[in-house]
Amino acid sequence: MYALQLMRQNDAYLYLGHATRTCLVLGLHRAQVTDGRDPTVHRLRLTFWTTFFCERISSLYMGRPSSLSDRQIDTAYPEDLPPNPYDSTCAPMQECAFIRAMGEIAKLADRISIEIYSPASIKNPTDLDKLNQISVECDHALQAVTPTLPSYLHFFDDSVPIGEPWQEIQRLSLGFCYYVVRMLLSRPALVLTTFFSSVQEAQIATGCTELQSCINSSTSAARNLIHLAHDVYFRRFPDIRYDGALASFLLSASLTLLYDVLNLGTDPDRARQTFTVVEKAIKCLDEIEHTGYTSGKAGPDESGQASGASGRSCGGH
Repeated sequence: MYALQLMRQNDAYLYLGHATRTCLVLGLHRAQVTDGRDPTVHRLRLTFWTTFFCERISSLYMGRPSSLSDRQIDTAYPEDLPPNPYDSTCAPMQECAFIRAMGEIAKLADRISIEIYSPASIKNPTDLDKLNQISVECDHALQAVTPTLPSYLHFFDDSVPIGEPWQEIQRLSLGFCYYVVRMLLSRPALVLTTFFSSVQEAQIATGCTELQSCINSSTSAARNLIHLAHDVYFRRFPDIRYDGALASFLLSASLTLLYDVLNLGTDPDRARQTFTVVEKAIKCLDEIEHTGYTSGKAGPDESGQASGASGRSCGGH
């Protein structure tokens, strides 16, 4: 049973690795194969970059190496195509800003995985200063993605008009990915401080003067992710509740915030504010309709009875 559960957790990584190698075998990573303005090569570029960002981001989330090397890729991003007045269902394949933005984030994901989360990155607390510099550089590159986005992808602005379902799905997916990557950039500092009685004590022990700044960056991203989810779940696109895979993002954001309040030196007001945001995440988790181990919601066991343990682990207090 353990082997089966382990396989389930690795399914996405394994399948995406196979899809990635198939793209490489077909040469979709090379411009000489995908150059041109023909609809067929547009689809090839779309296929490659979709596989690229899914594999890269999955690898970061799973803590495993990517199969791709940026230096061996010269195929261009897919460009936007003129809208088809006779078939509006083609729009997600014609407007490719989402693919380009996710591609840029995916490139950063590999650097974060190698330079921040690899076993060789943190050998002792004094390495935090070096990691902080890498984090700052990656954060600047990450923030450079948002000015290029069309308005329907402005996940950071809840006042933008509600778009078509595919636009809302892309907006939420991009926002979740953006905020999770931003959380991960600074979370090593946040986790480290839980071993001390206060941030000040951690600063003295590690010699890193930017710990509080790192904590603020990571927890701010977690809060923004939860606010985004709550706005989408309860106002913009409630049908998204049928995608149980989004639960992992909400759990990651909640755990990041709870790491902050584990510190004995946390201000009581900050702790109360944190629990208020976590409560919003729990409300979102309670809206998820998907049942099964991936969301933690109660599902039927082998006897056909509902199992409440998994539901309590995710949606309870």
